[in-house]
Amino acid sequence: MSWMQVRRSAEGGSSLSALVLLAALLGAGWSAGTPAAAEGEAVVPRVLYLDGMEIPQAAALLRAELQVRRLAAVAARQALIVMEEPARAQRAEALLQERGVLRGASEPHGSIELRPRILAPTAARTFYLEGVSLTEAETLLRTLYGAAEVAVGLEDHAVMARSVPEILDAAEALFRELGVLAGTADRD
Repeated sequence: MSWMQVRRSAEGGSSLSALVLLAALLGAGWSAGTPAAAEGEAVVPRVLYLDGMEIPQAAALLRAELQVRRLAAVAARQALIVMEEPARAQRAEALLQERGVLRGASEPHGSIELRPRILAPTAARTFYLEGVSLTEAETLLRTLYGAAEVAVGLEDHAVMARSVPEILDAAEALFRELGVLAGTADRD
């Protein structure tokens, strides 16, 4: 269900009914900022290093022109990370290249499926980071990889995430590509 569907469902009703509906959707795991991946959808991360365009403008361009849904940024690296099906990720890179604002691009790991894994075994991993804000790291884990459990440790500049091992390995590869990973520790 999209924001427009939520709004239309609430039309004719009170704003309280819209809030109740929205709260129920969010409580059921629906993401307000980033639509969930389709069941079994294979996606790839594309790290797009910008030069000559600010991150918010590049993000707006990709959302408007290509309807990119899952993206996050690491300001210190002037990087925009797109997590989409391979063809759309490639088009995002090509669009920024055409505009002359792409310094470089990489794909830190192969495709993964972002789908609910209800009975899959999970693990916890702590990522010790440097050169990135913990808020950005938390956003990467939640927005791009769908990690439901994420905790921030301010004293050791770390982020702990719980997910299936495949997702944790992929997130580690992304942090490594961005040059912000100082170390890891498995918790389970």
